[in-house]
Amino acid sequence: MSLFEIQFINSESIRLLGFCDDNTLRILLEYGIAYDYFDVPKTLFEELSTAYGKSAAVNFRAVLSPYGYQCLDDKVVENFLLAIFESNANVESLLIIEAV
Repeated sequence: MSLFEIQFINSESIRLLGFCDDNTLRILLEYGIAYDYFDVPKTLFEELSTAYGKSAAVNFRAVLSPYGYQCLDDKVVENFLLAIFESNANVESLLIIEAV
């Protein structure tokens, strides 16, 4: 299990950002596509969360280009979203969950 800090995003393409205790940044895009970026400093997660929280135009691909990444398969995304929904937290901005 991994502990994720979740930030819901008000953006046309990004739905949420998640930061794991192993320095993995998870980005969930519209239509349920998600990517994990590896060895990302938490300060970058905080900067992206703040920028998107203010509806700023941020080119996340350019910001994240130095980091290795992988596209997540549908089952991982499904389990991640279930963990969020099962947390029973009625918050709009910050949430901490455990995910497989």
